Amino acid sequence: MKKLTIAVDFDGICVHDEFPHVGADMFGAELALKKLQSDGHHIILWTCREHFSYHGVDDVLQLAIDWFTKRDISLYAINGNPDMILEHDYPIARKCHADVLIDDHALFIPRLPNGDIDWHSIYKEITRLANES
Repeated sequence: MKKLTIAVDFDGICVHDEFPHVGADMFGAELALKKLQSDGHHIILWTCREHFSYHGVDDVLQLAIDWFTKRDISLYAINGNPDMILEHDYPIARKCHADVLIDDHALFIPRLPNGDIDWHSIYKEITRLANES
């Protein structure tokens, strides 16, 4: 099985979108992400959240990072790539180099009948892709 790098959006994917707050967990997200990590895949947090305060909420990116930490899900990178060249502490090109991008605005993202993200189907598809490689 090929080990994939998986970029994951936060709001609307891991949690229900209540930006700048952290919404309720998206059903199945924690389990699927833990299984993907256990399978040897790398998880990149790829979000529009940054280290700033927004409408009275301090450090909105840290809130997302804490969500992963509290669930024992290790992040390979946050809003970047581990080998990304930085210039003045900012990436030269903010392009995500991942095998898979999971984003609620992506085309064909699987959803449950209630509109939630279908993490079971996402896990199965990523496993299929990894096994084909």
